[in-house]
Amino acid sequence: MRREDKMNCSSLKEGISAYVDGALKPAEREALVAHLDLCPECRSDWKAFESGRAALSLHPPQSMPDALRERLSALTEGQTEVATASWLDHLRTPRTGWAFAAAAVLIAVFVQFAPFEAPSRTIPLSRLLAEHSDASRKSADIGRGLLAAPPYDSGRQTDAFK
Repeated sequence: MRREDKMNCSSLKEGISAYVDGALKPAEREALVAHLDLCPECRSDWKAFESGRAALSLHPPQSMPDALRERLSALTEGQTEVATASWLDHLRTPRTGWAFAAAAVLIAVFVQFAPFEAPSRTIPLSRLLAEHSDASRKSADIGRGLLAAPPYDSGRQTDAFK
């Protein structure tokens, strides 16, 4: 048997169940039938699967015994919903407890030994005075510019609005 046929065997063996159940598409079914004609190994697997299915079809489906049905009904009587764990219950396991404790220790060690330095909040007086006089000068220049501007004439139209 060629190497390609072996590769087809592994992929087509998964499709035998679907073939026996009649769930394959026509093109897939034709490819599987063609392979079964060429490959005796897959053909014997198919025959075994087919005989197992035929043997199962001889026996009718079994119903649940009454005693088991009554016991299950008694166990579930009065229960209307399934008990589910809340998201908080997942955090209350020993593993997460140890993880939170380890994280707290790491944060405490980092805060204790990290080289934190408070930012300097003092500004030299000379720098403060220089910035103030510069801002005052700019403000005065703006004020002089406003005073030197011609007065606004609401009756005058510009070329753009004619």
